[in-house]
Amino acid sequence: MKELILSRRSIRKYTNYKIPRDELVEIIELAQRAPSSRNLQPWRLFVIESDEAKEKLRKSMTLNLLQLETSSHLILVTVDPDKYQWSEKIFTKAYQEGVMPKEVMEKQIQMSKDTKYDPKDPNYINTLFLDAGLFALNFMYAAKIYGYDTCPIAGFNKSTVNDNLGIPKNLIPTLLISIGKADEEGYSSIRLSSDETTKWL
Repeated sequence: MKELILSRRSIRKYTNYKIPRDELVEIIELAQRAPSSRNLQPWRLFVIESDEAKEKLRKSMTLNLLQLETSSHLILVTVDPDKYQWSEKIFTKAYQEGVMPKEVMEKQIQMSKDTKYDPKDPNYINTLFLDAGLFALNFMYAAKIYGYDTCPIAGFNKSTVNDNLGIPKNLIPTLLISIGKADEEGYSSIRLSSDETTKWL
């Protein structure tokens, strides 16, 4: 795991290798083991794999075009502000698979039904973005396990991407992640030391 973390690079140029769909599904499934608030998993993913879909995405991009043009796939990570609507499905499944007692399932479902939230409240949206970030990092490390490289991309037009890709307007775009076989080494980088970032209280 240490080597995995230290070897990750943001790769912008990829070979023409196309990742098999079954492998990409495995990577996504592994990444979805990421933690999320109340385990409601608010991320909703859109896999851009066809040339047609890439051209639609291009309309929302002025930067990062090398990743768009060379990557095997791009993953658009969005979040669902109505995540509580999924609670019954999630917790019922947890009970049915024997990982949650019935009384806990019922309590979790009721808590979700009782939760009041404003889907436009910036503080609430920030919690969704945090969950999306946890998923995204898990995805990049899962990809590395399978021998693929990635690049997180925030530089795209989030106000047009839903319309250009024809995805539901209620979903909030957070991040694009390119993935494929690296055709460059990528740049090494430095990090601040823990002495510079950390205070012991």
